[in-house]
Amino acid sequence: MGEGERLPATDTVTFDQVDGGRQAAQHLLEAGHTRIAFLALHREREGYAWSRQRAEGWRDAVLRAGLPHDDEATLMPASFQPGCWDQQVEEGYDAAAVFAGTCPFTAVVAADDAAAMGLVRRLQETGRSPEEWPAIVSFDDTDVAATYGFTSLRHPWEDLGKAAAELLRERTSGRQVGPPVTRALQLHLIRRATSKSSHYPLVDELVRGATE
Repeated sequence: MGEGERLPATDTVTFDQVDGGRQAAQHLLEAGHTRIAFLALHREREGYAWSRQRAEGWRDAVLRAGLPHDDEATLMPASFQPGCWDQQVEEGYDAAAVFAGTCPFTAVVAADDAAAMGLVRRLQETGRSPEEWPAIVSFDDTDVAATYGFTSLRHPWEDLGKAAAELLRERTSGRQVGPPVTRALQLHLIRRATSKSSHYPLVDELVRGATE
């Protein structure tokens, strides 16, 4: 825990979003990508904590791989407005403005599935062939991810409940003593086809059909 950070007031079981960002970037690194952007749903000083944490993991994986990293690889929306799915799609679309022109990134870690859909909308508007789209890995493994074939990181909610119950049992039985603790669970990478260019014509067709 870093300097100035407070200990939790109670025992906490959560998800390791930083590790999730690492997993997403590592998946793309293993596929041979060397220019990987992060499509954020946060700004420098505001926005969702989980978007920041996933970006931290992505950045760590890229740096550990010895690849160049610069601030331009963190793609942020012009402003932050908290909201539901549709708002996040819009902010993902806004953050992906760099893809309106020639872009050096061959892969993108999107902050979540909604941001990934905003990116796809932006790519469609360029008229660029789907085979030229960047590889995409996103988060949350929503029904949208399954429908469009996005590789996405799933939150194991059942495991979270089990871990919370076990921690409670440890406290009540005296096996866990002392100050409150935090336990973080790994996200599960669900591999689909969105790091393969051959898949993108299908994504393009499906998204267009859903929005027309």
